[in-house]
Amino acid sequence: MGNLHCTVVPQVAKCVRFATEVAGVQDLGMLGRGSGEEIGTYVEKLMTSELSGNVIDICPVGALTSKPFAFKARNWELKGTETIDVTDAVGSNIRIDSRGPEVMRILPRLNECWAIPLMTDVTVVAVCCWGRIMDINEEWISDKTRFCYDGLKRQRLNDPMIRGADGRFKPVSWRDALAVVAEVAHQVKPKEIVGIAGQLSDAESMMALKDFLNKMGSNNVLCEGNGSHPCADLRSGYLLNSNIAGLEKADVFLLVGTQIASVLCITMDSGAAAWELGNLIVERDFRDCLILVSWLTNHSPDSGCHASLLPRVEAPMVNARIRKTVQATHAKVGYIGPATDFNYDHQHLGTGPQTLLEIAEGRHPFCSAILNAKNPAIVVGAGLFERGDKDAIFAAVETIAKLGRVIRPDWNGLNVLLLNAAQAAALDLGLVPESSKSIESAKFLYLMGADDVNLEKVPDDAFVVYQGHHGDQSVYRANVILPAAAFSEKEGTYENTEGCTQQTLPAVPTVGDSRDDWKIIRALSEVAGVQLPYDTLGAIRSRIKTVAPNLYNMDEREAATFSTSLKPELSEKMSLSAFGSAVENFYMTDSITRASKIMAQCSATLLKK
Repeated sequence: MGNLHCTVVPQVAKCVRFATEVAGVQDLGMLGRGSGEEIGTYVEKLMTSELSGNVIDICPVGALTSKPFAFKARNWELKGTETIDVTDAVGSNIRIDSRGPEVMRILPRLNECWAIPLMTDVTVVAVCCWGRIMDINEEWISDKTRFCYDGLKRQRLNDPMIRGADGRFKPVSWRDALAVVAEVAHQVKPKEIVGIAGQLSDAESMMALKDFLNKMGSNNVLCEGNGSHPCADLRSGYLLNSNIAGLEKADVFLLVGTQIASVLCITMDSGAAAWELGNLIVERDFRDCLILVSWLTNHSPDSGCHASLLPRVEAPMVNARIRKTVQATHAKVGYIGPATDFNYDHQHLGTGPQTLLEIAEGRHPFCSAILNAKNPAIVVGAGLFERGDKDAIFAAVETIAKLGRVIRPDWNGLNVLLLNAAQAAALDLGLVPESSKSIESAKFLYLMGADDVNLEKVPDDAFVVYQGHHGDQSVYRANVILPAAAFSEKEGTYENTEGCTQQTLPAVPTVGDSRDDWKIIRALSEVAGVQLPYDTLGAIRSRIKTVAPNLYNMDEREAATFSTSLKPELSEKMSLSAFGSAVENFYMTDSITRASKIMAQCSATLLKK
């Protein structure tokens, strides 16, 4: 394990237990005897988990340390800010440790709530025992959450800029930038104005964007990852209804089009004993580092594809919950989707909708497992939102849910696993475009942190405004750039995949002349002559409360109702094309991780091999 020897009190072996019991990899063990006993990887074995960084926190003697943070700061120099992670839709609770204007490290924060029995008769005196309920991420975080923080200080947008006639951006004042945007917005037809919220957007900024476009006469506002024409009528259609902790009650899982598990192998070629744990090696010279590609399971020898191109992990913390359940109760897991690797026993049922139809019609052997289950759970990946036949796929899933009694008064096992932090709140707030072809017909496109939009669909003569915190992909197409604050620099509301409303808190000051997203849109509305009726954070949250009351109550989860009687008859046919991968690169899923040197080195080395 290189310089990460564990020679003090080796009998503790907490990292070995974590790797085996939580991460699900049999890679760490005890080497040697007596005083020479050490913790290390087995011969020709690697630490192959996206949760490997958690051994830093549980090591009781400090033998395993974070190399990006090593010798950078003392603990007493740091200011800790309790906030949440926004790199995926889980909303893991974290603590950002900062020194001055710089984020120095990110650690997991113990996520728990205290439940007390409800008493209907207040005259009865009873002793109530408080119960600790471990929600969301328990005390773990993924390696991406832990090590992507260096991206918060790289490739940042500092000043408002306008593209000149020569194609170069020139810094301007906020007044001049907003005046240009407002002038162009009034020159196009309302139906040609389109707004897209990025995957890291908070509820306040999305509410402001929607209100602004509505005042301009446009209803074409959407969110990345939700597809061109999402259905936001019923919250149960896009939430993890069992909730993350509730997955532990399931005894059968059917995973449809979601890849929540993968393997990443990392090794060093500078010495026979130089084995490192995941991202613990990221600060070493990467010329001496080799990241081995994760092997696909059940691949076809004739396909020419012998390894997955990049790690594919949609929600490591949800995967850890399912593994925990499988290990404790021997729950059965069936998976439909592209070949991938799981760290627990499962059955790969098929790769596409054909298998789904067989289960819905009762012709598949896995039907017996669903029918005999006490609490069956179906988890559908949000990557299916991008398919043209998504309605037909979800109809088949609902048929399976009826067949297996997945939805009952005491249990709702029909779940959708979202990908991005902004998706749930966007659907709650009604960010649904009026036209599914709105981007193709746009003449004025407002991108609020939206960096994964297919800009090839945008007309060449369209005026593009980019509002965000990083100089990412969409900047190259923008006519005007408006710098915004990142999640670590602002107070914002987010809703995770299970419908729990949480908040980010500012840990460091904003960069340059950047502003909060909702404040930028509020100022733009005033310049454009359609002033929004709020100018404080409390006022805009009151506005959110009128649209989506569940987003107003922090750290609370409002259960969604389910009803098929409200849905119209479906005539759409299902395509038999196989399900694809929603996440192509686990290390680079948003503008922050793409700006991270650590994440970039991992991905570049992986692609090189």
